[in-house]
Amino acid sequence: MLTIPRFIKKSPEFADITVDGITFVQFQSRRSEVRHEVCVSKHSLVFVLEGTKYIHSSDGDMVIHKGEAFFCRKGCHIMSEMIPENGGTFDTELIFFDDNMFADFIDRLPLAASEVAEPDCAAFRIKISEQVGIYLSSMLSLFESPLGQDDGFLRLKI
Repeated sequence: MLTIPRFIKKSPEFADITVDGITFVQFQSRRSEVRHEVCVSKHSLVFVLEGTKYIHSSDGDMVIHKGEAFFCRKGCHIMSEMIPENGGTFDTELIFFDDNMFADFIDRLPLAASEVAEPDCAAFRIKISEQVGIYLSSMLSLFESPLGQDDGFLRLKI
């Protein structure tokens, strides 16, 4: 079983950027039908940029296509399959949140306490707006840029 993001942070094959409790990871695979049992140790957002991702959890199955995303809460155990499109690549951008950063983010949402519910599910789908898509594209360019290591710039970006 893989524990993410620890497995990703230890592997040289994944590009990552970390600043102020948030870790951005770019993942790409050309292999078809990569399947992993995963323990998620930090709250995460996963954006599928190319290919299809299948999530199997105690809550049921979910299929995430190119241009879609899902949130997975800390402590979940899921089975993950990644399928490239027609011999191409499977690409995702993952964002992991430290507990303090995540709690601060939730506290800043303009919601009344009665509107915030504890999610009962391990993972759930997130709709991606055009603005989020533009932001993700701009983050991808930072993985190969010196600006991706500049904490001051990254704080402005996030």
